Amino acid sequence: MPRELATVTAKGTPAEIAATLEQLREHGLTLEARRRSPATRKVYDRELAAFEAWAKAHNLSSDLGATESVYGYLTYLSKLKALATVCKVAAVLSSLAQDRGYASPLKNDRVAALLEGFRRPADSDDEKAADEEIPATRGERNALQIDDLRKALAQIERDSLLGKRDAAILLLGFVGALRRSELVALNFSDVRFDDRGATLTIRRSKTDQHGKSAVVPVPKGANPETCPVEALRAWVAAAEITSGKLLRSINRYGRVGPSLSARFIAETVKRLATRAKLKNVERLSAHSLRAGAATHAAKTGAARESIKRLGRWKSDVYERYIRFETPWEDAAAARFGM
Repeated sequence: MPRELATVTAKGTPAEIAATLEQLREHGLTLEARRRSPATRKVYDRELAAFEAWAKAHNLSSDLGATESVYGYLTYLSKLKALATVCKVAAVLSSLAQDRGYASPLKNDRVAALLEGFRRPADSDDEKAADEEIPATRGERNALQIDDLRKALAQIERDSLLGKRDAAILLLGFVGALRRSELVALNFSDVRFDDRGATLTIRRSKTDQHGKSAVVPVPKGANPETCPVEALRAWVAAAEITSGKLLRSINRYGRVGPSLSARFIAETVKRLATRAKLKNVERLSAHSLRAGAATHAAKTGAARESIKRLGRWKSDVYERYIRFETPWEDAAAARFGM
């Protein structure tokens, strides 16, 4: 501490000194909060207000140091929100608690156990629900048929940086039967090229919350326009990616960003499907790539175990992803040769 400050003595009554110290504390918190962007502060304020309102409504302490209140609130959210949302709220409350001098609620054994339990998928009886990305209340998404995939690819300007990335998204998502969360989580270091194509290491997925990882083969295609390996090589080279996230945003000036959101994958599928004037665009999403892969594999006669490995399904839930447009596509009697 500087000597000139060390020699300053407080003046006034104890109450006045206490009030001054409280003002300084509040001012310090204000300055600390400025380290976050205005948009981030807005999110933090919103989440804090929601927590405080819930605690008040349940006659609990809204103090962030009250671990039981935080535990109760996160338990409440776990019944209403997705895992990613609950984890985001937990991180916000943890950061705000530490701003105020409290220990992070995430270091509490019960809170940590709660989040760990939420991350772990349900047992096999509930695996179907855990593996489905689209809630049942929103309706089943259509599979993207192979012909529609080609139409969507035809709308892409493959010479542009944006086009190279969009082609890589569609083809990797389809051929790898990847979830949108798996696509955006891929790092450059997760890709290995060889003579047969490429392999993708999925570090963590919806049904692998503990990160045991899986290796997904992506074979070369016979047609350069629909070859996922060529599309991936073109994107990596054009974007000059040598580390970090594999798929990234591109701003209006053509600069490559650090990453992509899962929502962006869904938006990309809809954008390209709309441009290609595909039918029932409103029923297409990022999940349509995964369903399309399973459906096309079934159409081409792939064995059930092969289809399960394709999508990393652990049970017969994979059958939900095979979505034929007409009964003739899976007519076993048509193969009788009569």
